[in-house]
Parts: sequence; structure tokens; C-alpha cells
Amino acid sequence: MLFTYRCDGCSRHIRGVCAHCKHEMLQQELPSVPGVIAAVSYDSTARHLVHGLKFHNHRGIAALFAEVMVERLSLNLELANVVTWAPTSKHRAHERGHDQAELIARAVSFRLGVPCRMLLRRTSSTSQTGQSRNARLIGPTFLARACSDVGQVLLIDDVVTTGSTLGHAATALREAGAIRVTCAAFAATPAPSERR
Repeated sequence: MLFTYRCDGCSRHIRGVCAHCKHEMLQQELPSVPGVIAAVSYDSTARHLVHGLKFHNHRGIAALFAEVMVERLSLNLELANVVTWAPTSKHRAHERGHDQAELIARAVSFRLGVPCRMLLRRTSSTSQTGQSRNARLIGPTFLARACSDVGQVLLIDDVVTTGSTLGHAATALREAGAIRVTCAAFAATPAPSERR
């Protein structure tokens, strides 16, 4: 049987992600999102890559996301004592067979040489996918494990739109005793004023 591999970003005939797509992501200006650092804009390339991870079980892309995040955001990530993630809903994780934010967080923690721990539990079951901007601003709710011993936490998500998911998760971590929480995402959707 003949298998045909295609780049997850642009569909060129190549296994994994082609050098062109990776270079394109590394050359972007860093998106601006209040309270969150993000490595790339959620443009067509990033969107295809995220969809590959979320919906087509291309788990190897998480390592690429971590590589891009650490390369582009390294000065902001190096102070973390522990890496964690904003968990997706149990329904989504079960449906996909994985939690994409966890895969990215574990890959980032490996690159940074910092432990990765599950510190958050999602207490609302509503998915952010397909929600209006106003509904996204309400965001999911989280409960954090005791964090008084973890110091500085690096909190990871795949895509940030309004920042409410990471904001609620960071609040839960701080209330549980985290000294400092840095929120980071692989990609950020453009602000409405930046969309074409």
C-alpha cells in the first residue's frame, strides 16, 4: 500500500510540517493579547496545524508547537518552576482521545527541562468551540490543586481568542497559592480590528 504524506500546514507532499511553513511562523510578528503571550497568529497555516492536532490526531505537531513557542517566547518562559495546562472539557478530550493543551504543555516542559503537572480541573462542561465572542468572554471555570509549593507556573493553551479561558485558569491557580502565573498559547486569533 502506498502512503502519501502531506504537510499539515500547506498540504505539500512531505511528512510532518515543511520548512516553509515553519519558517513562515517564525517570521511573524508576535500577536498582542492582553495578559497572554502567544507565539503565532491563528492564520491559515496555524489554523491547519491546530486542526491537525485537535481533529486528526496528529499528535506529533505538539512537539513543533513547543519548539516554536520556546524559540519565540523563551525569555518569558524560562522563569517557570512548573508547567501546566488549561484542560479542555472531558467530553472533548474523550472525543479526540487526547487533550491538545496537555500535549503541548508536556512538550514545552520537556524543552524547558521543567516538570509538568496537572494542576487544574475544569468544573464547567461547556466547550468554547463555536461559541460567540460574548459567550467566550464568560469562559469555563476551573478548580486548582494547592499550589503553595510550586512558585511560578507556566500555563499553556493551544489557541487564545478572548483570553477568558486562560484568565479564569490563572485566577484559580493564584487563589490556590501560585506566586506568579504566565499564560502562554501557541496561537492567538487576531483582534476584530486586525481581521481582514
